[in-house]
Amino acid sequence: MVAALAEALPSVIKRDGSTRAILNQKLAAHLRCDPARLQALHGASQIFPILKRMAGARPVVRPEPTFDQYARTFARASAYRDVPGVDLDAFDGSIKPDAVVIMVTPNSPTGTLIPTAWIHDCARRHGHTLFVVDESFLDYSGETSLVDRLEADPVENIFVVKSLSNSLGVPGLRLGFVYTTNPEVVRVLDDEIPERNLSGPAELYLELMLQHRAEFDRSIAQTRADRQHFAGLLEATPAVRRVHPSGGNFFLLDLRARDPILGLRVKEEMLARYQIELEDVSKRLLPHAPRIRVAVRTPDEHSHFCEALSQVAATL
Repeated sequence: MVAALAEALPSVIKRDGSTRAILNQKLAAHLRCDPARLQALHGASQIFPILKRMAGARPVVRPEPTFDQYARTFARASAYRDVPGVDLDAFDGSIKPDAVVIMVTPNSPTGTLIPTAWIHDCARRHGHTLFVVDESFLDYSGETSLVDRLEADPVENIFVVKSLSNSLGVPGLRLGFVYTTNPEVVRVLDDEIPERNLSGPAELYLELMLQHRAEFDRSIAQTRADRQHFAGLLEATPAVRRVHPSGGNFFLLDLRARDPILGLRVKEEMLARYQIELEDVSKRLLPHAPRIRVAVRTPDEHSHFCEALSQVAATL
């Protein structure tokens, strides 16, 4: 897909992107949903200012930890803990009728997966609450998307947000979407989203998604298999105390140490010695402890990572 994009790029950058209606039709063909319920986005982050205006004075509840942008957009939001894992019974019992509830499944950096069937049922039980559900990593989980569930059984207080750029391997193209069966919210989005919202290269990639669906599906399946392989290697690595279950293309790891500063030192040493990047999340979960977030890559890279981590941990 990237090769096809590169070949077509000289001609694509010389023309305007299509109108919203055409973009939504192309994306709907990929998602197999009603284009009238869909808005293609210039990256999922485009929706955050709109979400903030839609929320208004309503109380907002978000997971902690999660993507930084939710914390920045809703700075006064209350939080429910992903420890990792969310107590769904307690969470359900805490939902207020007028609230905006943000759910990220799978969540980052924890990898916690909340079943979409549960979210669908929960939203139906709490009909006056708006549920904003971020599915940016859902492809890697094997879960059925809420888009599919809502096409078959509409629930109007669910608002699905998804970044496509990362799962497609092209974060620089800025692709995402929002989906809702609520006609009032659809009208708000029609007023807020620019008429020509995607660049020519981003639109071309939408078209390539349709042509290469089988290739994309194989890639996602391979990533799931590679994730399982990586989990086995990590569990056998002496420096790792625990590998948390993950529905994404990454893992949250607890390291065998007590001082949270070790997470940062491992991050710095892995980059300096082996040019391997990872995320230190030691202070993002309670209690603070040395924790890192690592990406699923290829089997050879997984073996190299585990060997490097063992070498680094042995010297700290």
